[in-house]
This record gives sequence, C-alpha cells and structure tokens, in this order.
Amino acid sequence: MKLVIVGDSWGCGSWSTPEKFLLKGDDYLTTCFTKHYSEVRNNSTGAISNLNIIANLQDELYYDNTYDRILVMQTDPARDFMHFNDTCSIGLHSFFKDEWNYKQILDFHIDCFYFKLQNIATRYNKKINLIGGFSDVDLDRVKKYPDINVVCVSWTKLLCPEHVPSLYSSSSQVWEALNCGYLKAITPDNAYILKCINDRDRIMAKYANNLFGRLETEPVWKLDVHPSRKGIEILVNNIHNKLI
Repeated sequence: MKLVIVGDSWGCGSWSTPEKFLLKGDDYLTTCFTKHYSEVRNNSTGAISNLNIIANLQDELYYDNTYDRILVMQTDPARDFMHFNDTCSIGLHSFFKDEWNYKQILDFHIDCFYFKLQNIATRYNKKINLIGGFSDVDLDRVKKYPDINVVCVSWTKLLCPEHVPSLYSSSSQVWEALNCGYLKAITPDNAYILKCINDRDRIMAKYANNLFGRLETEPVWKLDVHPSRKGIEILVNNIHNKLI
C-alpha cells in the first residue's frame, strides 16, 4: 500500500539527539512508516503554514492520485495570517493590533484549513487522515467534515497525558505579542491563549531529552519542541492501523 504524508517540521522526523541539535529533520517518521507500507512519500517541510500544507497536498494528488492512504499533520493556524520567524520578530511590534481578537482569527483560519481538506477529499474521492501535530486538532470544528478522519487529536497529548489539547497552544508569534507587551491590553480570550501556550511549553520541557527533543539551559534556555525518535515511534505504533 502507498502512503503520502504532508506536514510541517513535525513530519520531518527528529530534529535533535540528547547530545546535539540537528540542522534538519532526520526523516525518522518516514522510516517508521515503511515498516507498515510498501511505499511512503513524505512531503513535509519545516516552518510552513496550513495553507502551504494544502498546496503541497494538492500538488501530490495532481501528479499521483493513486495513494491508498493520505496523512496530514496540522500546524499552527497563526502561520496562515503571519509568517515571521525568530530572526525577523522585530516586525511583530507594528504588526499586532490591540483591537484584534486572536482567538477568532485562529478559529477562522483552522475552519478554512478543514474546509479545504474536505474539498480535496471530495475532489479525489479520498479519505484524509489528520494528526494534531504542532497544533492540536479542534474536534468540534473538524467533525463537520465527513471525509476527514482524525487519527490523533494531539500528538503532544499522546506523549504527555497531562496536556489538555487546545488549538491555541502552539503559536510562538502570538505568545511573543501577548507576553512581551506588544499589545496594550490583554483580553480574556488572549489571556487564555497565553495560558495554553505557556502550559504546553512547560509540559514539553518536562519530557525533553526523552519524548521531545533536546533541552539546554545554559548559556540560554533552548528547547527542541519536536518529538524525539521515541516520540515518533509511539505515534506510528498508535496510528498506523487506524488510517483509512
């Protein structure tokens, strides 16, 4: 059977070892799935948005629609309306607006993502299997779409039982805006987003160098928020027979 995987950096494998950080993912997710599928095509790229994931999936199916299984990894919906990385975060100060409700913005963009996935599934008469990777799946929203099969609501929850799945727990850019004073006032919704992000970061740090990647505390605090090889094995063992 043929499997295609489309996602962001969480689909690229492990990004560190307990001894060092890696310059790119080691493609270990693909390696694990080859134990269960005769052919595995992995079109995952670091730091891309859900809209990019949709475009990559469309390209894959345009050129080859004979895949037996499709696996998509959901990423941070904030990447769909802003795309700053750590090297250009200085632009965030002028980008964010006090009057914006970031919870509503994230809700809108994740709805668009699910809607587009359903359209692709309908066009190609396929089921699309979905994982909550860097961003957790919103079950209340995705259940409207009959051809999206959620095989893992939250990879973080699978590895860390105390994690409470939330769509709002993954955006470093929104965290920076809320936590660093780019906004003059924090609404209750924005405060909730900030809490979700902080809670998840603390949990990931707890499982660093084990289920998640490398954690350094000196000279500065640095955490690889990608699942480790062990975390990848747990996911694949849990979902490989749930894909439809």
